[in-house]
Amino acid sequence: MVLSRSRQKFVYCQRIPFTTETANYAHELAFEYFEGIPRRIIYDQDRVFVKDENLGDVLLTDGFMQFTNAHPFEVIFCRKADPESKGKVENVVKYVKHNYLKGRVFQDIDRLQKEVLQWLDRTGNAKIHGTTRRIPKQEWEKEKQYLLTYSGKPEKPFLNLPIYPVRKDNTVLYRSNYYSLPLGTYQDRGANVLLEEKEMKRFFYTIDNQLLATHELSLDTGRIIKNNDHAREKSKTLQKTYELVFESLRYIPQAEQYLAAIEKDKPRYFHDNLRVIQKNIESSSQEIINLALLYCYENQILNANRFAEVLNYFENEQALKNVKHNVCIETGNLNKQQNADMQPQKRDINEYESIMN
Repeated sequence: MVLSRSRQKFVYCQRIPFTTETANYAHELAFEYFEGIPRRIIYDQDRVFVKDENLGDVLLTDGFMQFTNAHPFEVIFCRKADPESKGKVENVVKYVKHNYLKGRVFQDIDRLQKEVLQWLDRTGNAKIHGTTRRIPKQEWEKEKQYLLTYSGKPEKPFLNLPIYPVRKDNTVLYRSNYYSLPLGTYQDRGANVLLEEKEMKRFFYTIDNQLLATHELSLDTGRIIKNNDHAREKSKTLQKTYELVFESLRYIPQAEQYLAAIEKDKPRYFHDNLRVIQKNIESSSQEIINLALLYCYENQILNANRFAEVLNYFENEQALKNVKHNVCIETGNLNKQQNADMQPQKRDINEYESIMN
């Protein structure tokens, strides 16, 4: 973790992939080290923090949500695989790897952690920063008076993940089943992964804590459990997807403004929203698409999944109107037929002559 203004850095090392519990613990250590809590923290979309995301609307894991509710800082998430938006901390990771870890003989994790804090005190935070041209530790003395108060006490959780070898076909044998991994995971006979079981799923990580694959828990044996996305090529560009969507919406005057509004509201999820819109309008009529888009535009519904819900609503409404219309036509035709078959009552002329007489 690095403070944005002073560039004061904190490092926490462990030998196993981070979980929500250990990530929360690392936060506590950082707050203790910084002597306060930042008002905002920017994150990568790591699964220890994010359970799911809906085109920019993020659903936190239960453990991290409880942690954020207990501490007064604002959470901001970067888009996946977007190093530019988190460049400051990415530079810190590189700095620690090349200036502290590289060439160091590992003895044990506790000693490594103790020595990294000593290194920060004499080097990492004590030398002039290459960008700001100021000493982080001195700037932190000024910055920390603006941090929020931290009065907690870090409590280290217990976690230990097992190591499994990767087979030549990029699978892992676990409890009589073979679980697929992305192509290229197997490099040589020393290729290993870490495995975690949680929430009825199995998570596979590289040794350096990168998530490789997620599989649902299988109670069968002797199966090959594959994820087809591991070998999938994703070649469509944002421009091509935009052109496809706009071609379908070109008859609607507000289409361009609506797409621009989505891009402005969720710039990092614009491509994902476009794909969802394109998928849902393929089987809809132009009339229904027009109604849905105008409704979403006027009500500032800037999420493609919600756009799809509105589209579905108008389709159901149209289907219901068609049913009622057909019933009215059939009922009208039936009444006309009944009227055509009706015959007026006739009386004998002698009855009228008898009345007149």
